[in-house]
Amino acid sequence: HVMLHLEAPSVLDKGLPPKNFIFVIDTSSSMSGEKIKRCKDLIGKGMRLFRDCDKIALVSYAEQAEMRSDWPPCTSEGKAKLYRAFKSLTPIGCTNMSGGLFKACELCTKQTDVTIVFLTDGHANRGVQDSQVLHDMLKKVLGDSNVRIHTLGVGNDHNVDMLQKLCLGGTYTFVENAEDTTKAFGSVLGSAYSTYYQNIKIEISGTNMNLSVVG
Repeated sequence: HVMLHLEAPSVLDKGLPPKNFIFVIDTSSSMSGEKIKRCKDLIGKGMRLFRDCDKIALVSYAEQAEMRSDWPPCTSEGKAKLYRAFKSLTPIGCTNMSGGLFKACELCTKQTDVTIVFLTDGHANRGVQDSQVLHDMLKKVLGDSNVRIHTLGVGNDHNVDMLQKLCLGGTYTFVENAEDTTKAFGSVLGSAYSTYYQNIKIEISGTNMNLSVVG
């Protein structure tokens, strides 16, 4: 007889594996003013939550996508570099969602476990603009890699159908105001830090086996 018991440690456990995040931020002209300021302030304040072993990448997208920060560890020096990258974001131009997501997929090849946080306030008007086509392309590119995409739609003018189709393994959140933005980011980070391991495969061999799964 064999009993196998798996229990994830507390999310406060210092042995929690490193977490990797890619923030994919819309910097098209419609994000000007309060929207982009809110994102910068929130992420700046949220830096204190990341541990030295965690890594963050930053991608911005408007007419084109641009990699702003490539996986610095969240040490004091790394956080300062990230904060400067976030503060330098300047809204201008159109909205190339697919460009931002494919740039993030490129970064995913350098890590084994990634949470993508994708934020926009509008509709795709450059790049791949069909939600189902983009969904299928992302699934093909990511394959069975351990990558989750959480989508955040800011304001009432974003494409809900698009963002719902893009949240592969993650969640879609409608963000109406500053308070909602804080809650949305908190929910995404909480989800990532409450997952200890994912996609674990267990193989048990033997004869005359009866398997009972509880929980």
